[in-house]
Amino acid sequence: MHRFGNKMGRIAKNATLRVFQSTIKPIWEDPRNEGRGAGKWTAILESKKEAVSLFQAIVQRMVARTSASVNGAFLILSCLLPQLTLT
Repeated sequence: MHRFGNKMGRIAKNATLRVFQSTIKPIWEDPRNEGRGAGKWTAILESKKEAVSLFQAIVQRMVARTSASVNGAFLILSCLLPQLTLT
């Protein structure tokens, strides 16, 4: 994350980024994405800067494995308002 963290502000306004834990397949059919406690959480944010900042914080926690309940994170900047989805 440190290598490209400073470049996150330069993401195109129509970009979509998806990051998953290395043990998770980025599909809903992965057993860890199904069953009790599974689902997704979506936040619609006011600005690209706010969305990128939150995305960075979540990915950093995923890398450090301090967010065991988060399998993946999606950053969607192509919408009217930026969105961040956690699976």
